[in-house]
Amino acid sequence: MRTVLIDGDIAAFRIAVAAERAVKWNDNLWTLHAEEQPAIARLHDNIAFIVNACDADAAIVALTDTENFRYGILPTYKGNRKDVRKPMLLPTLRQVLIDDYSAMVRPGLEGDDILGIVSTSSVICKGERIIWSLDKDMYTIPGLFCRSVTENGKAIITDVSEADADRFHLFQTLTGDATDGYSGCPGVGPKAANEILDEPLLYEPFEKTITRGKNKGTTQTVWEPTRACSTWEAVVSQYRRAGLSEGVALQNARVARILRAADYNFKKKEPILWNPPA
Repeated sequence: MRTVLIDGDIAAFRIAVAAERAVKWNDNLWTLHAEEQPAIARLHDNIAFIVNACDADAAIVALTDTENFRYGILPTYKGNRKDVRKPMLLPTLRQVLIDDYSAMVRPGLEGDDILGIVSTSSVICKGERIIWSLDKDMYTIPGLFCRSVTENGKAIITDVSEADADRFHLFQTLTGDATDGYSGCPGVGPKAANEILDEPLLYEPFEKTITRGKNKGTTQTVWEPTRACSTWEAVVSQYRRAGLSEGVALQNARVARILRAADYNFKKKEPILWNPPA
């Protein structure tokens, strides 16, 4: 039994955007319109294509709730999207996914979280599970993941190990995600983040006396590596070098964390916020 877990947010959004057409009626008047039925048909075709590409026996579609637990961690999370106009057919296509595919929507969770939870739970969904999404955040979830297809329309599936998923989570914690509105560690880009995680080192501040130049005789603080450490200690060390606390590092790590089954309290129906390994 193979089940494909589909990111319904991206599927509905892309089709809703593609459905919109601008019409110039005269030198002064423009309107924007979208035809509902062709867009719905394309959505059904897209779901069928995904199921076929993955050679799946079943599909589960996930959608984001109107509330988001990450707002309680970082109030500015995805704040850059608040004033952006959403395509006019998006609510209609979301409802189609709910009505026709029983799309999963859970209080306070993003669709990504639902995909992560279902993918890592053999209780919710039996057999083999494949996440289908264009979102690179899914690399933080251990398991099977598809972002693209071959020329023949067959899924290109990546098996993400738990170690690689954990690493990418900390990579995101360091680099941040401008699309999702969290900044990560100032001054740390992808290249530096990989270097930090490849060779985790603890940096500490030292006062050094300048021996040359016009500032000779004065002291300055220099951060230097002192020893090898865990990857989380290395992440915190970089935040401290940037003048930020471990609390800020943890805040970024928690919003970057896509939930897995172990990160969710099924009885209380609420997330278990991520904490670094002891």
